Amino acid sequence: MGAMQRAADRSTFITSDNPVCLMWQDPKISEPPGLGRPGTQIVFSVSNELAIIGTFEGVDRKVEADDDLVTIINGNVLPYVDRQVYARGDDFACAMPHNAGTRGGSELLNDPVSTRDGSTK
Repeated sequence: MGAMQRAADRSTFITSDNPVCLMWQDPKISEPPGLGRPGTQIVFSVSNELAIIGTFEGVDRKVEADDDLVTIINGNVLPYVDRQVYARGDDFACAMPHNAGTRGGSELLNDPVSTRDGSTK
């Protein structure tokens, strides 16, 4: 099952050279997520305007993603980046746990991005 997320007019999704993000729906779970495990979700940005969040427990639906949701999804994509972020420009927004508040794409080069294992890049 999956929820197609369409970005609001002013927002843009990012993707990367490692575009599929496997994570828990509940970020407090500390063990690794896995395909087929209850509570696991897959996040995949299809384009600047469209992202998919897939779960086994969810229902198929289409959602208009507001600016806040796009910002959160972008922040979830960034820790999975290996070397490259793909975006329409550097005016996208992202929110990552190690930062207080929202950051713009133009600020990423000066921001140590936290990776999935807790280290920084």
